[in-house]
Amino acid sequence: MILDKFRKFEFVNIIEGAHNINFILKERIANSLWIGKISKNLKNQNANFIDLDNRAILAYRLGEKLKTCIPTTKFINYSQIKFSSSFDEFLKSIKPDSVLMRDKLLITRFEGVTLSNFVKYSEINKIKNLRQILNNFVFNLWVGNYDKKDQDYVINNNLVCRSIDYNLSGPGFLSDKKLALGAYAQSYSLDEVEDSGWAIAPIFCSYIKQKNYKVSTFEEEISKIENIRNDDIKKSFEGLNFYRESSKELINEDFMEFLIERKSKIREVVKTWCENEYPRGRRPKSNPEKKDISGDEQLEK
Repeated sequence: MILDKFRKFEFVNIIEGAHNINFILKERIANSLWIGKISKNLKNQNANFIDLDNRAILAYRLGEKLKTCIPTTKFINYSQIKFSSSFDEFLKSIKPDSVLMRDKLLITRFEGVTLSNFVKYSEINKIKNLRQILNNFVFNLWVGNYDKKDQDYVINNNLVCRSIDYNLSGPGFLSDKKLALGAYAQSYSLDEVEDSGWAIAPIFCSYIKQKNYKVSTFEEEISKIENIRNDDIKKSFEGLNFYRESSKELINEDFMEFLIERKSKIREVVKTWCENEYPRGRRPKSNPEKKDISGDEQLEK
């Protein structure tokens, strides 16, 4: 929308305890809350990806097409944030070599409480869109978002639950273009049944196990993914660039192929996961021997 660039946000405070640098912004006109996120780079995990924010935007766009439950996610200019001494000091405290700073800031609409806090005073079956949020598991598998924690779901006052945090998703590993980036900055395979459990929160996973759900529970999302047009997938990439690990090699075509290929496999993957009693492998998993690539030389290419 044209008005977006004129909207002003106010810095509220930092969110403590997060791995990345997360903070709360208040939109002055709409009086809504947003989470600003500055991702830390993954060099210490030997997985140097420089496009994490674009991965979150792509997941949101695909989620919109499938009407899954991802809150509004977008970029804003830093100039849209009202100047304050506290925000200025906050930005100055960030070590440039530890983060992926861009000229724009990734923000996500936020309302409610996290799933981990919700279950302290309420029950899972009170969530109004429970079937939809459980089906979100299939979407996460499709885009390769193997990084779902209980804190990555928020429930608002209307008891509607939404799934957040899609920076770790999609392909790009040097070793295999079919592997997805997930928790602990490690690679995840659609063919490894224990990896699938990382595409859903532990609390929801336990609920599914208790109910002994079958693949039919996820039919709605499976069908939507199987039937999404390849042209719609490609349109979701407009204005976004994705790169191979530790390089500036563009992988947009590989990323599109990654999603198109997974469409036809997703039903069998969900079926296998259910039949194997919903496993979630231990993490971090021991890495096979991998050359320690800092990415500095590759990024110059």
